[in-house]
Amino acid sequence: MRMTKWLALIALLPAMAWADTYIIPDDVGTGGGQNPVRNCSVPGTTQTINSITYLDVICTGNISLINGNNNFIEFSEPVYWTITGNLDLRGTDINVGGNALDVIVDVQGDLLSGNNGNQVNAQINVTGSILAENNTNFTGNLNITGNVTIGNGSSIEGNVNVTGNLETGENVTIIGNIQAEDITLGQNNDVTGDITGDDIIISGGNSTVTGTVTGTGNVVNEGTVDGDLIVNCDDSEGETVVNNGQITGNVNSGCITDNNGDVDGYVNAPDGSDYGNPGGGACDFGVNEEDPCADPSGDVDHFEIVHDGEGLTCLAETITLRPCIDAACSANVAATGTYTLTATDGVNTFTATGSFPSGAATVELAVSVAGPYTLSLQTSESFVTPNQCDLAGVDNCAINFVDTGFLLSAPTAAQAGVSFNLTVEAIRTDNNTGACVAALDGAQDIELAMTCTNPLTCLQNATTGVTTIPTAPTFATVSTTFTGGIATLPVEYPDVGAIDFTARKTVATAAELTGSLATDVIVRPFAFVISTEAAADVSGFSADYSLAPKYKMAGETFPIAVTAVNAQGATTPNYGNESPQQRPQLAGTPNYVAPTGAGGAVTLDDNLAFDGSSTGTYSSATARYSDIGVVEFVATHTGGAYLGTADVTGTSVPMGRFYPAYFTASEVVQPTFLPAQDDFTYVGQPLELSGNFPQLILAPKSVQGAPVTNYRDDFFKYSPDWSARSYTHSTSCDAQGPFALAGFGASSATINSGTDTDVNGEFTVSLTTEAGLAYVQDPATYIAPFQACAELTLPAATLTDSDDVCVKTNAAGTCLSYVFTPLQGTELLDGRLRLLPSYGPANDTLELDFTIEYFDGAGFVNNIRDDSTLYSDVWMQPEATRFQNFVSDESLTAADLEAQALVATAMNDGTATTAEPLLLGQTAVEGLSGTFDWILNLNDIGLPWLQFNWDDDCSPALSPELNPCAPIEFGVFRGNDRIIYQRELGW
Repeated sequence: MRMTKWLALIALLPAMAWADTYIIPDDVGTGGGQNPVRNCSVPGTTQTINSITYLDVICTGNISLINGNNNFIEFSEPVYWTITGNLDLRGTDINVGGNALDVIVDVQGDLLSGNNGNQVNAQINVTGSILAENNTNFTGNLNITGNVTIGNGSSIEGNVNVTGNLETGENVTIIGNIQAEDITLGQNNDVTGDITGDDIIISGGNSTVTGTVTGTGNVVNEGTVDGDLIVNCDDSEGETVVNNGQITGNVNSGCITDNNGDVDGYVNAPDGSDYGNPGGGACDFGVNEEDPCADPSGDVDHFEIVHDGEGLTCLAETITLRPCIDAACSANVAATGTYTLTATDGVNTFTATGSFPSGAATVELAVSVAGPYTLSLQTSESFVTPNQCDLAGVDNCAINFVDTGFLLSAPTAAQAGVSFNLTVEAIRTDNNTGACVAALDGAQDIELAMTCTNPLTCLQNATTGVTTIPTAPTFATVSTTFTGGIATLPVEYPDVGAIDFTARKTVATAAELTGSLATDVIVRPFAFVISTEAAADVSGFSADYSLAPKYKMAGETFPIAVTAVNAQGATTPNYGNESPQQRPQLAGTPNYVAPTGAGGAVTLDDNLAFDGSSTGTYSSATARYSDIGVVEFVATHTGGAYLGTADVTGTSVPMGRFYPAYFTASEVVQPTFLPAQDDFTYVGQPLELSGNFPQLILAPKSVQGAPVTNYRDDFFKYSPDWSARSYTHSTSCDAQGPFALAGFGASSATINSGTDTDVNGEFTVSLTTEAGLAYVQDPATYIAPFQACAELTLPAATLTDSDDVCVKTNAAGTCLSYVFTPLQGTELLDGRLRLLPSYGPANDTLELDFTIEYFDGAGFVNNIRDDSTLYSDVWMQPEATRFQNFVSDESLTAADLEAQALVATAMNDGTATTAEPLLLGQTAVEGLSGTFDWILNLNDIGLPWLQFNWDDDCSPALSPELNPCAPIEFGVFRGNDRIIYQRELGW
């Protein structure tokens, strides 16, 4: 039993090991180890959204939170947290207990959760996708560009807007509306809110949706929909709706529907559907009609007779009869009864009869006697209020039939400034046959007028090319030629809107021919012209756009205007005066002129501010482009169709040049030194960089701090010249110093940097070598061993490109220098090379002794760690240079000396090895006696860092003498002048 308790305790320890809480912004950019926001920044900017002011916090790259439970990210104030890469929750909870409205998490990559369960209280924006594993709970709205997968047992309390697809596991609860492309709800899901998507699958009889489900493709319901099901699907594409569950409301489907379940309301679907037995009946009337399948008896508010007020006695007049559901006739009732339409003038009566086809009916009413008539309607259906007539929106049942008249026709859609044909047909009733025959032939003068129906006021007039067509009631005489009763007039309208034309002519019999269009001509703008400040036009730099002058920073506001024009390039002033108001929109994705391939987005700070001034122009002062380079802005018509006809587009001239707002700088790795030899480096010896050499990631940013991707090719303006760098010793490593460093600056250092080649815009600048950098050695000053701790500083100008883009914390900041993490990795020893006295017989070789010492803080001691300094016969040659100050009764000179050959050999414990000594002999066989000095110029042999102030050690003395020297004697050793008495003791 005791063992069981201990095992249980041990099992709990790992789970408790990383229980941490980090607070944003307090812990941003601080600490190390597990702190997930240690490399993030607070640029000092804010954003105000829905009356809440958020502090910007930016994390560059991917962020992985702490693995395991009991880890928390909390917030001490409202924060807009931007993560330029992926966010991996890994079990860490976010803003638990806080208000979701106070935190916006903007993930520009993917969002991943651990399988340990997460609680996230925040508004979430994700550019990529969400993979939320089991037991993930969100409180706040989700706005996702990619796809979303929600694991079992998860919940969302907020609206879910997904550009891609949404798929949920089992036992998922969502309180809020859902909008996505394809939606698949798993077993036992509970959704309280509306669902809108393309293909929608509600799986399992135990899933419930409380709200309206609206789809545009295939829809399958296996659960319960406590609301309406509306499917705007296309029967011709084979899309279907299948209900195997329960629907408490109505079903409106545009494609074949198979109802195998229960529908409390009606099922409105095309013929061929299996309607089942819906409580509200079944019919085929059309999608989204209000109660189209209701019992027609008693449901009609009134009937409406829709006509144009005039007709010809030789031609049946087309009239529409509508069974209206309310006083405004907002929808038709599915009436199926009979009707009799009557036209009477008190003497003559003409009728047309038929049945309503489950809605509105189209009637052809023939009246053979000219005159003014009154229309009336009798139906078998009951109605609440008296019948009405609709003559151009007015309740007027009067219609005039004539024996002669004009029939006008024209295209239903045209472009401003582009000619279209207006056909005028002159018709009369043949007195013998009653048929329609041509009323005019040959050259004729007719009168023509125009009417603007939307907008109601004409600001310009149409023209035939010869005659300007005035606005009714004023008419203009137009000369034309009728052939077979038909004349064709070329008409051009320089403005936009819905327009009508009326023609009239009084003939010799005093009869008047009149007529108007049955359907208005809707004239849309020919194009949009996009304009901004003149400085933005860089079309003159098409040979090389990278040479264009700077215009705006990425993300900086600039003015922009979109003007509707006709084919001649003139403004169409009525654009924007329509009802509903027509307006352009800027495409979020421009044409990427240079660099090509990809880039940023076009936004307006406030889309509602992009408004017109009743002059055909819409403008905004707060347009932004989020990247750099040169682009062409694109405008389209909002909704894709002007007054329901066709789109209007426009493309600007190349505009720019946009450039980064600033760089952020961060280290790739912590740079280090290698020991120059063995496990140390001598003071004054060049320092060697390891593979972890100084490297900076420079990331171009927009004004908002978002990454810039197009800093590449010829738009890469940074030149990696670090010649102005400097080094200083920091006492932060071992509290020693400061010590001077030298040998940097305009040196042989190699700076390695290519132009940007990835899609992120960031680039790496590297200092792979640093020739000549060393701690300064002062031979007159002794330094105890210390650890290298060199801070590399790059001045702001070194980190500034040719566009004056520099390193900052935010766009409004000042240019900053950069100080690297101190370079460490080797211990510094203050060393010296000592030459030792040597003597021996004149007829023998001498072994020259030496040792390398270092200052240990108390004195100089032999450096037994030095097993790599090389020595060779170069230390003795040329003899005339190495050996000086001869004193000899036998005329010994340097010419008599001979150094034995010795290749470069590594020292052992700071001195020569036993097997490879330095040997000096004489050319004379018997040898000559004498003394002289061995002086070793350390610069000559490449060991300047082993110099020392050797004043008075050699004769004659040099002041200061930095090179080592020692007395050498051939012959009987006379002793050392500085030693008065010495004795060798036996052991």
